[in-house]
Amino acid sequence: MDGRNVVHAELSADTVYAILKPRRRRLVLSYFMTTSAETATTTELAEWIAEHERSPDPALPAPSLRTIEVTLTHTHFPVLDENGLIDFSFANDRVEYHACPDIEAHLELHC
Repeated sequence: MDGRNVVHAELSADTVYAILKPRRRRLVLSYFMTTSAETATTTELAEWIAEHERSPDPALPAPSLRTIEVTLTHTHFPVLDENGLIDFSFANDRVEYHACPDIEAHLELHC
């Protein structure tokens, strides 16, 4: 399935803002927008997020990949999946992206 051609129901402004409120959700979507990838593994996304969350201060610890993976699979992927932005399969650890112009427009303006 070509995730770039999924038709989304019109999302209300409240729904868009609720989806985009957590930074990690914005980073997941930014990964797909920036890399033009249509699929990724949880590990690939966790590594991308860890790199973007890394503090410029070397004295601060780097974010734990395992913690990022857990929050993605149990908190953020379900919301993105329920709203049609991704399909996530625990069985094969694949995230398939479905572009949504309403969401992407907000990301480009505010991130």
